[in-house]
Amino acid sequence: MKNRVSTTVLALAILLVATASVLEAGWEEGVAAFKSGNFQQAAKEFQGFVDERPDVFQGHYMLGQSQAKLGRNQEALTHLRKALELEPGNVGVQLALGKVYLEVGRYADAAALLGKIDASSLPKSQQPALHQMLALALDKSGDSGRALQQLAQAARSNPNDATIQFQYGSAALRDG
Repeated sequence: MKNRVSTTVLALAILLVATASVLEAGWEEGVAAFKSGNFQQAAKEFQGFVDERPDVFQGHYMLGQSQAKLGRNQEALTHLRKALELEPGNVGVQLALGKVYLEVGRYADAAALLGKIDASSLPKSQQPALHQMLALALDKSGDSGRALQQLAQAARSNPNDATIQFQYGSAALRDG
């Protein structure tokens, strides 16, 4: 009896290790495909990962990112929202979801979501992008005053970026 229990436990342990390897391998394949620009394959790999592990936010995040790269914005929104539901404070997920909201013209949703992000929590190199995305969302939502403030912050945080400086100057002229 003891040998049968030991054999069963050993078989279960081997099965668990094999299953974990398959899931991990699917994850690694998805990441590799994403990095190489093969978003179709990445979406397939991450879909398999999400099917097996629906409560892991990273799977939904990467599937959403892959779908967004393929222009499948509705699918991207579904998975990015799920990722945010599973990991509410994740700034990376908030940024990705905000970007897709902008892509589909849901500017008020983008402004509300991106407005919650503390820019100082991001690396200096990413702060101008947040300010620009938030400025676009605010401007398209009819709040040009706050949009101008965001562009001013982007311009201050990256004074050598001619594109940002131009955007800020143009917006300031339009706003009077």
